[in-house]
This record gives sequence, structure tokens and C-alpha cells, in this order.
Amino acid sequence: MLHIMKDDYLKGFVQEIIELNDDYDGKTYAVLVSKKVKLKTKKAVLYIHGFADYYFNTQLADTYTDAGYNFYALDLRKYGRSLMDHQHPNLCKDLSEYFEEIDKAVSMIRDRDEHTTFILNAHSTGGLISSLYAHERRNKNIIDGLILNSPWFDINESWLIKNIVLKFIYVIGKFFPTAIVPKGLDSNYPRSVHKNYNVKEKKENNVYEAGFWDFNTHWKSVEKFPVYMGFLRAVRKGQKKLQSGLDIQCPVLLLCSDKTGKRTKNMAPHYFNSDCVLNPKHMLKYLSGIGENTTHVVIEDGLHDLAVSPKPVREKYFKEMILWLKTHKQ
Repeated sequence: MLHIMKDDYLKGFVQEIIELNDDYDGKTYAVLVSKKVKLKTKKAVLYIHGFADYYFNTQLADTYTDAGYNFYALDLRKYGRSLMDHQHPNLCKDLSEYFEEIDKAVSMIRDRDEHTTFILNAHSTGGLISSLYAHERRNKNIIDGLILNSPWFDINESWLIKNIVLKFIYVIGKFFPTAIVPKGLDSNYPRSVHKNYNVKEKKENNVYEAGFWDFNTHWKSVEKFPVYMGFLRAVRKGQKKLQSGLDIQCPVLLLCSDKTGKRTKNMAPHYFNSDCVLNPKHMLKYLSGIGENTTHVVIEDGLHDLAVSPKPVREKYFKEMILWLKTHKQ
């Protein structure tokens, strides 16, 4: 297996290439980023990002390393550091495709690096993928805790779109997976987070922080990344499976905002204090059906990604995660 380790562009982190089997786009790989604690520890956490995203949040890593966990983050195939020129960005035909790189990352963390406690922390689409993964690997006893940050358990759209339009896309996506969904992503959400956009509105809403967040807009676009019908079909398949019930054996913590915000043409105040991508009610609706040991915490004024919310909000999120780990003796 190809193995390349080098310094990551994030100071204090290293990255490793995980070679994967070729798929319908050709050659593919994933990238594992890590930051270790100074003292030896047997505890580790693996973070998995959401759609049109990648790992960049060093405060998340610091939260875990300060609590004594070695931190790892996986840029899935065709995302972020793993995206190659010949690939369709963010495309998959089935969410189980990602299990290959998660399996290899888990093996590196547990077996190679000799960690005995392993926590999986995932956001949005990553939360859906990780829930399905924890269910499929439930008999291997490899996950000691699952922390979900605003997981994508259902589509946040009207009845008409969910029951008519999405069914049409589901069929088309099977035969034409690279056909593009016309509506696309809401560009206001990433703009509400990136340091260079909507500065005036951020100051007016008292959420401006100089220097936060400075992510790579080629990997986490502030424009419109294409949403492929094949990908949306894969997500709907995964959601239907989750909604019918899973059997995750490890303890699960789900954290979400206290409210959802409507998608609007122009930037509005609710982009700074609500989840403008998904509906937290959907997350809580299906939580009890994915395992017997589940807990949820609602974070007031949280954004879709709680970890990039305004400082008081994300600090509450970080505090709740670590408190839960201590409560469960992880």
C-alpha cells in the first residue's frame, strides 16, 4: 500500500495518503490528517466532514488534544486534500463506498498507533455516513463512542420536493449519476462563515471574529459546488436505511442547533444564529431509532456546523462533547 507522510498545511499537523481501489472516476485516495498530544495516550478521535467540505478547524483538534485525545481527521475521497483533477468533486453512488477509507483509517489509528479508545466524530453528511458505518461494523467493537454534529438524517425541503422532485432525481441519478441537480447549494451559508465575506453583516450581528474562518474555497466553496444526482440518490438511500432503524451498539451523542433558518436570496441575520442547511427536528426525530444508548444536546443559536459557530456557541458545543466523554468514561 502506498504510504506517504508529510507535514500538513495546518501548522502542527501531519497528513498521510491512504491508497484506495480505483472506482468509476479512476484513481482515488483519501488523506488522513493528525495532531498528537504531548504525553502518550491510548485515546483517539477521528473526525469526518460533511458535503462540499474538508477538515480545517484547528480549534476542534485543540479541544480534543487538550482533553487527552490524539486527533485524526479524514478527507474522504474526492473531497478537500483528496480531490484529484480527473474526479467529479464529492461524487459517490453509494455511501458505503466511503467505508473503505474509514476502515483503513480505523486500522491505522487502532492497530498501528495502538489506541484502545476510539471515538468517531462526524458532521452533516459525515454524520449519516458514520451512523451507517457504526451500524455495519457493530459486531467488530471498534467504535467506543459516536458524536454527531448536525447529522443529515433527512432532506430539509417541502413535501412537494421530497415526495415528487426527489423521487424523479432518485431514478435519473441511477442512470445518469453525474447529472447536476439544478438548485444546488446555498452559497450564503459558507459566506456567513468565511472571514472575507459579509463582514458588515457579521459586525452588525455581533458575530465578527477577525481571522475566522479562513478555509480553502476551492475545497469548501463559497460559490456553488455541483450537486450530482447520483450523490443525492446515494444520500436518500442512506437516509431511508437509517430512518427504518439501525442497531448502533456504542453510545451516541447528537448535538444540533435549537432552530432552522430558511434559505434566502440575500444574507440575513438568521444565517448567524440557526441551522440554515438542515432541520434539527429531523435529527431528533430519528435519533432514538439508531441505537439504544443515545443522548442529545440542543445548542442555542448554533450554526449548521456547530464547531464553526460564533465563539460562545462553539465553546458550548466543545464543552458538551468533552463532558459527555467524561460522563461515559471514554
